Amino acid sequence: MSTLNIHMLYDLPVGAYHHYCALLCNALAAREEVGQVALTAVFSERRRVDVDPEEMDLVDPKVAMVILGPGGGSKFSRYYRFFSNFVRHWLALKNDGCTLVHLHTATGLNALDLGLLLAYKLKGIPIVRTIHELTAAERLAHPSGYELWFGRLLLRLTDAVIVHDPRNIPLVRAALGRDGTPVAAIPHGNYLVFRKYMPHGSQQEARAANEKPVVLFLGVKRHKGIEVFLEAMRQLQAEQFPVQGIVTGRINPGDEDLLAQIEQLANVKQDASYVPNHDMWRIYTQADVVAMPYLKGTTSGAVHLAYAFERPVIASDIDCFKGIVSDGETGLIVAQGDAAALAAAIKRLCEDQNLCRRLGRAGFERVSSGEYSWEAIAQDTLKLYRQALASEV
Repeated sequence: MSTLNIHMLYDLPVGAYHHYCALLCNALAAREEVGQVALTAVFSERRRVDVDPEEMDLVDPKVAMVILGPGGGSKFSRYYRFFSNFVRHWLALKNDGCTLVHLHTATGLNALDLGLLLAYKLKGIPIVRTIHELTAAERLAHPSGYELWFGRLLLRLTDAVIVHDPRNIPLVRAALGRDGTPVAAIPHGNYLVFRKYMPHGSQQEARAANEKPVVLFLGVKRHKGIEVFLEAMRQLQAEQFPVQGIVTGRINPGDEDLLAQIEQLANVKQDASYVPNHDMWRIYTQADVVAMPYLKGTTSGAVHLAYAFERPVIASDIDCFKGIVSDGETGLIVAQGDAAALAAAIKRLCEDQNLCRRLGRAGFERVSSGEYSWEAIAQDTLKLYRQALASEV
């Protein structure tokens, strides 16, 4: 069996995509049939020219970390460094024996996203794509007809596709418009790695009688259903139900107006800032339950993060949650967009701490199983890599 040399390409070396790609690269690099793994970020954070040391803490030393467009300086200088680095990267791919490129997310810059794919195609290097969203626009708003068309165009330039839930395979097949491209459903891996930052014995203890239970919402983003969450908290406030909401995490560009809505609620606090890896345990262990009333999505990484800290979730009934959240076993399921149902679910869990702990523990046990181990994810990913290479012959 020939050795595989893999370049994994994603947008920024920080946040959810970085966490996912770093852990997958680590698991791939541990396989005997894999020679080299390069974790390649298209851009760095604007104010940094490197990767935050804490983010590098997640990357195995066997994995080469590359930034094509380092931050710092003017927009012109950043783009000049990107294109200079990309040309060197492109020229070195075959010389370095690159077997395939694995893409994880579009940058949202259409010309760049298309150019990257065409460049790899020109080199004759197979392209594998993991679908987190079909278009970058889906992370910000409802994609236009043009954006959906462009997303399908990018997808059709790939040689194999990964989704996290088998329910998404028909959607990908329809977007591809052809039958020959391999498509595999490979689960999202666990995020148990973040437990390493927890001080010993830091799991949540029983609350005092006068303490309000806490419900956490992570990420100021419309597609995550934050407006549904705020309406549910508004209803609970009107009922004078004792609960404290916490909204934390980064703000999606264009969603800044949501902060004013949060400030109107006395029972919700907000800290709209990035949660560093070392502090992730703190925001989860202070919460009783995690609210995820997503309006749309294709991945379940947020559920894995809650389960890693033994916290039950209240999730909407969209497809990406159905395989990982079991109603009444690891969390509660509510109808998408139904604020009253979300409010009722929050009340149910906040009034029953024993139920909270039982569901949270069951979620932890689920993601601790072999099905969600990165070793199993890497094995299934390598199978798809082989299919992509066979289709190129």
